[in-house]
Amino acid sequence: MPHGVPHPLPARRFPALHALTAGATLLVLLFFLCAVFLSGTVSTADAQSDEAALFTEGYQAYLKGDTDKAIAVLTSVLKQYPNGKVNDLVLYWLGKSYQKAGRTQEAIAAFRELKVKYPRSSMYGHTLRQLAALEKPLAEKAPAVRETKPAMKPPAPKPVPAPEAPPKVKAKPVPKPEAPPKVVVKPEPAPPAKPVVPPQVGEKEPAKSARQKAIESYERIIREAPDSPEAAKARERLADLRAGAKPAPGKPGRRPPPVAPTRPPLAAPPAGETVFLVVERVASVDVAEVRAQYVATSGDSIVVPFVITNRGNAEDAFQLTSTLPPSFQPAFFHDVEGTGQVRAEEPSVTETPRLGIGQKARFVLRARVPVEMSDGVAQAFEIKATSKFDPSVSQAAPTALVASAPSLRGTLLVDRTNVKPGDTLSYTLSLTNAGSADARSARLVVT
Repeated sequence: MPHGVPHPLPARRFPALHALTAGATLLVLLFFLCAVFLSGTVSTADAQSDEAALFTEGYQAYLKGDTDKAIAVLTSVLKQYPNGKVNDLVLYWLGKSYQKAGRTQEAIAAFRELKVKYPRSSMYGHTLRQLAALEKPLAEKAPAVRETKPAMKPPAPKPVPAPEAPPKVKAKPVPKPEAPPKVVVKPEPAPPAKPVVPPQVGEKEPAKSARQKAIESYERIIREAPDSPEAAKARERLADLRAGAKPAPGKPGRRPPPVAPTRPPLAAPPAGETVFLVVERVASVDVAEVRAQYVATSGDSIVVPFVITNRGNAEDAFQLTSTLPPSFQPAFFHDVEGTGQVRAEEPSVTETPRLGIGQKARFVLRARVPVEMSDGVAQAFEIKATSKFDPSVSQAAPTALVASAPSLRGTLLVDRTNVKPGDTLSYTLSLTNAGSADARSARLVVT
C-alpha cells in the first residue's frame, strides 16, 4: 500500500455496531422528551385544577353575599395565575363583587381591564352593560369644570444693535428695459347659469320601515356583544330578514353604509380542558290563584288565598304588599296547611321564606270591609310580590272586594188626613230591604 493513501476498511468497519449505537441514542432522546412532556402536562393540569377550585370558591362566596371573601379569593387568582384560562370570568365576578360591596371605582377598574384584555370573551357584552350602568351616574354627578390657566406674557424683545452703515458708493445709472407690446385678451363668455330648482314644500324622506329598524337593531347587538347568545340569535334573524328582502332601488349619489365585519365565534375547547359555564342570576316570580273579585258583608272580614312561585334560576324570597287602603286593615299570613283560612293566634308576615327554584308557597290576605261601605260598591286592589334579590322584579295580581250590605227603604202611611184635636191617628210603616245582605239589629227612631 503506498504511503499517504488512506486505508479502505475504516469507512466500513463494524457497521452493525454503528447502527446499534445510533438506535440506542434515539431511544434515550425519545424517553427524555416524553418525560418532559408528561411532567409539563401533569403540572398544567394541576395548575388548572387549582385555578378552577379557587375561582369556584370566590364565585360561591359572591353568591352567598360574602363580598369580602369573594374579593380576596378572586384577587388571589389573578395574582397566582396572571395568564390563567378563566381570568376573564375572574375579572367579571370581581367587578360584580366590588359593585355589590359599594366600591364603584374598583368595580369600574375591573370591568375596564376585562374590556381591554379580553375583547373576545363571552362576558364582553355583559361587561359593556355593567360599565354603562356604573359610569352614567358618575358622569351626571361630575360638574363640567374648565381649567383656566393665566396667560403667559411674551418675553420682552432684546434690543438689537443697529448695523453699521456701509460706505456709500456711487452707482451707475441702469438703463430701463423696454416695455413689451400690450396684447388685448378677450374674456371668454361665462357658461349659462343652471336654473335653481326651488325646494318642494312638504317633501320629506320616507320613514324607516319596521324591517330596516329590526336589521339595525340586530347589527348593533352583534357589534356590541358578538360572542353572546343574543348575538347568535341576532345573526340567525338577520340572515332570515336579508334572505327574504327585495333589493330596494338605489338612489344616485348614495351608498349604503358599510356593515362592520362580525368576529367569528370562539372555537370549541380541546378535549380534556376545563370549561366554566357561568349563568347570570335572574329573578322571577308568579302570583296565581287570585279570583277577579270577592264579595263580603260590610263590617265582616274576608280572606283571599293565593300562591307564590319562584320562577327564577336561584333561591329567592319575596316581599308581600297590597294596595288596599289602611281602613281595610290588610294583613298576610302563611297558609302552611293549605286550608285557605287563618289559624287562631297566627302571626302575620310581610315576606315569604326563601323558596328554591320552582318552589311554591301558599298565603292568605285577610281584610275587613268597612261598615260604612254601601251595598254593591267595589274596591279594586292588587296583591304584589317583589324579589328580595332584585327589587326591580315583581308581579301583581289584580282583584276587587265588593261590599254586600242591607239597604232599607221605608214608607210611612196615615189612616186619615183630617184630624181634630184629641183624635187618635194610626201610622203604618212599611220597610223593604233592597240590599244584598240581611239587615240585623235594625232600629226605628221617631223624632
